Amino acid sequence: MKRKMLGIWAGLLLFAAPVHAREEAPVVRVFVDGEQVIFEHPPILEQGTTLVPFRAISEKLGFEVAYRVENGEQSVTAVKGGETVTMYIGNRIANSAEGRVLLEQAPRIEHDLAYVPLRFLAEAMHVEVEWDGEQTAVRLHTQAPADGGAPPEEKAADPEPEAAGA
Repeated sequence: MKRKMLGIWAGLLLFAAPVHAREEAPVVRVFVDGEQVIFEHPPILEQGTTLVPFRAISEKLGFEVAYRVENGEQSVTAVKGGETVTMYIGNRIANSAEGRVLLEQAPRIEHDLAYVPLRFLAEAMHVEVEWDGEQTAVRLHTQAPADGGAPPEEKAADPEPEAAGA
């Protein structure tokens, strides 16, 4: 009798447990002046903010980067020309030429990499940011087109190089 009751309770618990279908986050593509950036670990789209690996995007944009740990606080800094942006891991406060700024999402560590809010970093360093919701893509423009027209055509990164002579 005890086994039967135990089986009934186990069955009830199994079916009573909530089932949540895990929705896959969309893959966000990032383009710099029309060329797709390939990250070792992909960007994260969270509550409307795209977080990207700091060093990879900063170096692609030509920024010098620094990572510091001081008094237990981790920070990342991007420098280009006279502009400097500093963000603190786990903290929504950042410093830029505009002073202290409250970020939508705090930078964080994922896959042993510092992930930072892309729009803030780019705009603080005077890079134009364009969000394409239909393509789930962020387009960064570091310079205005020479003819003053539309940005150059995007070049999707080839996952494999084409064979010679093909």
